Amino acid sequence: MMASDKWRARLRLLRLSDAYKACFCDKAGKLTPEGERVLRDLGKYANFNGSPVRVSPITRTIDPLASMVSAGRAEVVRRVWGLIDLDPTKHPSLKEPEDD
Repeated sequence: MMASDKWRARLRLLRLSDAYKACFCDKAGKLTPEGERVLRDLGKYANFNGSPVRVSPITRTIDPLASMVSAGRAEVVRRVWGLIDLDPTKHPSLKEPEDD
C-alpha cells in the first residue's frame, strides 16, 4: 500500500469517527441524552454485555445460527462505540511511524 493510500484510509477513518460523534455526542464530545438512550437500547437489543450463545427452545441445544446472529449484533454495537471513542493519538493505524 502506498503512503498516499494509507493517508486516505486514515482520513476516511477520522471522518467516519467524526460522523458517529456528530450523531451521538455534543460539541464537547460528551454523549447526548438521546445518544446515550439509543446506545443503551442497541446494547440491550444486541445483548451486548451477555453471552452470544443461544439455545433452541425446541431442541434445548445450542443453536449455532442464532448464536452467530447474536454475536453479530454485539459486534455492530462494538463498532459504534469504537468509532465514538476513537482517539487519533492512540489508534495504532493513525500513529506516525518512527523514522529510522
